[in-house]
Amino acid sequence: ATVYGGSAYIAGSVQPAGSNTLYAGIWKDGVWVAMENGAGGQVESVYVNGANIYSAGWADYGGGTGGIWINGHPLPLAAPGHIVKIVGRGSVVYFIGSSGGGPGYFTTSRNFVSFNSFGGVATSGVLDGDNLYVSGYYSQGGSLGTVPGYWKNGIWTQISPSEGAANDIVVVDGKPILFGVRYDANAKRHAGFWTAEGAWTDLSIP
Repeated sequence: ATVYGGSAYIAGSVQPAGSNTLYAGIWKDGVWVAMENGAGGQVESVYVNGANIYSAGWADYGGGTGGIWINGHPLPLAAPGHIVKIVGRGSVVYFIGSSGGGPGYFTTSRNFVSFNSFGGVATSGVLDGDNLYVSGYYSQGGSLGTVPGYWKNGIWTQISPSEGAANDIVVVDGKPILFGVRYDANAKRHAGFWTAEGAWTDLSIP
C-alpha cells in the first residue's frame, strides 16, 4: 500500500462470487481498479509518481510469472520472474524480485538487474537516499536451511548466523532494521527483528 497526493492505493486481487479465478488490481481510496489482462493473478505492490501508477505482481498473461502494469496496462517481463515490492524516487523505479534463480530488480524497461546471488530470495526493499536495500534470505544448501540478511546496492550482508529469513526492512539513520523469523537450537520459530549489528529482539506472544 502507498499514499500519494492524498489518495490511498492498496495492492491485491478479487475473486468474484461463483468464480474460481483471481483478478489482479488495486483499490484507490476504496474503489476497485482492475488491471488489464489481470485474470489469474494478483498485484503484490503499488507505487505512484505523478500521473503514473506502477503495479506489479503476477497474472496468467505472463505465463503465471511476474508482470508490470503502468496505469493498468500490462508490460510482460523480458525474462520469467516474480516481483515482491516496488520502490521508487520520482521516475526512478525498482521492481524488486527474482529471476533465473536469484534476486535483483526489474527496471521500467522490463530488463532484470541481477545481484549475482544464486540461491538468494528477495522479500522486500526500501530506498535510502541513493542506496537500495533489499531484505531476504540465502540458502546454505543441504539441510542447513536459510540465513537472513540484506543486499545493499546488490552486495549481500548476512545479519545473523542463525537460521531464518528477513521478510521486511526499514532504514533508520543509515542503518537497516530487518523484520522476520529465526529458528533456535530446537528448531522453534521466533518472530522479531534484527538491528544492523545483528542483535535480535523477540516479539512477545500473548
